[in-house]
Amino acid sequence: MRKHLSTLALSISFLLSAHGTQSMAQSNPTFMQLGRAKSALYKPDSGPEPHVGNAIRSTNSMDEKQIDLCSTNNSTPCMLQSVTVPLLAVAHQASFQNLIQEVEFNYLNSKSTDKDFIVVEGSMTSIGACTNCAKPASEYANARRNFFDYTAKWINERF
Repeated sequence: MRKHLSTLALSISFLLSAHGTQSMAQSNPTFMQLGRAKSALYKPDSGPEPHVGNAIRSTNSMDEKQIDLCSTNNSTPCMLQSVTVPLLAVAHQASFQNLIQEVEFNYLNSKSTDKDFIVVEGSMTSIGACTNCAKPASEYANARRNFFDYTAKWINERF
């Protein structure tokens, strides 16, 4: 039971880590040279003080294979390299943050052999229905229910 709860907590914490708030957006990275390596310092544009930043070391920021994901203590892809419990990686298609690629990258970096990556159509970061999409909002009225139904089924199949 304890193992199941810790796995559930890990799945929920990963899900929540992919859901930031707009007030914490990082739109202006500062690029720095650190010896032969390059670094990008990200600091929140707004939100509560202090505005703490994290830097990730890279020899070529345009090549993901040359980014040292474990050069910071705040790297989800680095931490997921140690995750071996079941993992459900969820992206929301209508997210204002467009996190689909980031969630997929995290999914690919997980060491878990039992993992799924899903994208919830019409769902925003808040898990609510999209109100500003090409289709009418009424077509996405069940986005939240679809998300929770799928998540519950996924958890029940494993635990």
